Amino acid sequence: MWRERVQQALLDPLPNGLPPGWVMLLHGLGDTLMIAALAIVPGVLRMPRRVWINWPARLYVELIHGRPVLVQLFIINFIVFAGVQADK
Repeated sequence: MWRERVQQALLDPLPNGLPPGWVMLLHGLGDTLMIAALAIVPGVLRMPRRVWINWPARLYVELIHGRPVLVQLFIINFIVFAGVQADK
């Protein structure tokens, strides 16, 4: 939904539109900004003094902090998505 609006806003002023590679880059930029915004949330939630907000955010940050990316990807792949069946 938001991708179509952004694409329309960027492509409508151009007479021939953008080449396909640029459209993919714009989609990637949108995904990157969304992931960055989601990554900021646990850090912001650690700021309040309320324990019921601070504790889960602190647990998440402490579990993720200092772990190599490859280890995190293995955990996500083999533990989080272990029960997911992908159709081929």
